[in-house]
Amino acid sequence: MYKKKSITLPDTAGVYLAQALIDLMEKKPLEEISITELTKKAGVSRMSYYRSFSSKQHILEEYLQSIVRRFRAEGEKEGYLGKGHGYYQILYSFQFFRQYSRFALCLHDANLSSILLDGLNRYMDDYFLPPKADFLKRCKAYAFAGALYNLYIQWLMDGMQQSEETMAEIAYRVLSPNGKLPSRKQ
Repeated sequence: MYKKKSITLPDTAGVYLAQALIDLMEKKPLEEISITELTKKAGVSRMSYYRSFSSKQHILEEYLQSIVRRFRAEGEKEGYLGKGHGYYQILYSFQFFRQYSRFALCLHDANLSSILLDGLNRYMDDYFLPPKADFLKRCKAYAFAGALYNLYIQWLMDGMQQSEETMAEIAYRVLSPNGKLPSRKQ
C-alpha cells in the first residue's frame, strides 16, 4: 500500500496551500480547482506543490495532521491531555477545535469529512493506544473517536450555538455514562 510521506506544515508552503485551498473550496468544488489557480492564490510555486503533495486532498490531510500535532503539543503543555482527564480533555478538544470550524465545515461540505474521522483515528493510534493494543482496546478507542467526530460535526452543523462546556458535558455523559462530572466552578 502506498503511504504518503508526512511533512511538517507550520509556516511552510503547505500552510499557504491549505489556507488557499480552503478559501477556494468555499467558492467551488475541489475538483474544479486547478493546481495553477491554487498555487497562484497561495503565492507558492507549482514545484512546491508537486514536491510535497500527491493531491489536493493530501494537502487537507497534512493540514489536519499539523493541527492535531498542535493540539497535542498545546494540550500536553497546559496539562489537559493524559489519563484521568476525561471531561477536561473533552472540553479542551471542543475549545481547541472551535477555531478550525471553517476548515471542518469546508471538509464536510465537500463530502471529505472522512479526513476528520481518519485524523481522529490516527490520533488514537499515535497518541492514545498503547503499541500492539488488542482488538477490544482499538474498538473502544475508535468508538470514542467516532462519537467525538459525530458530536463535533453536529455542533458545527448547528452553528456552534452550544458552549464548549455544554458540548463537553454531552460528550462526557455519552462516552462515560457512569462517570461523575466535575463540579462547576462558581
